[in-house]
Formats: sequence, C-alpha cells, structure tokens
Amino acid sequence: MNRDKVILVFLSSDNLSENLAYKIVANLKSKKEAKMIFNLTQLNFEFETQEVIISYYILDEEYPDKIVTFQELLDLLKYNYKLT
Repeated sequence: MNRDKVILVFLSSDNLSENLAYKIVANLKSKKEAKMIFNLTQLNFEFETQEVIISYYILDEEYPDKIVTFQELLDLLKYNYKLT
C-alpha cells in the first residue's frame, strides 16, 4: 500500500485540478515538457519508454517514487477527472 501513497497525493485536489489533468494529457501527445511540477508532486516523462515517474515533493520513504506507463497515467486521469 505504501507504494500507492504518492499516487493518492498526486491525484489529490491540493495537488491537481481538472485543468492540470488536461495539460498532462496534452503533454503526453506533444512531448513538449520532460518534467511537470505541481504543488506536492512532480512528473518526469520518459518519452522513449513511455513511462512517467511520479515523485513526492520531498524525499520521504513513506512516499516512494512510482513509475507508471503513459496508459496507466491516462487511465488514472480519465477515472478521476472524467477526461475524454
């Protein structure tokens, strides 16, 4: 369960909004930004492997980095923000 804490923080309203979720989706398509920084987390995009590293804003072993595929990230955003 600890490995998913960073996902919960990433999806929290303190960190992310629907508008920012749309910007993330647009970035996956445009491959414009390799890093996006939010209030509590940051995303590091690995475009070659189509993976994203979600990191908590400070080093904390209770919130380890989480690596997800682009598709997993899209699925999280679609589910939580009803993106189309």
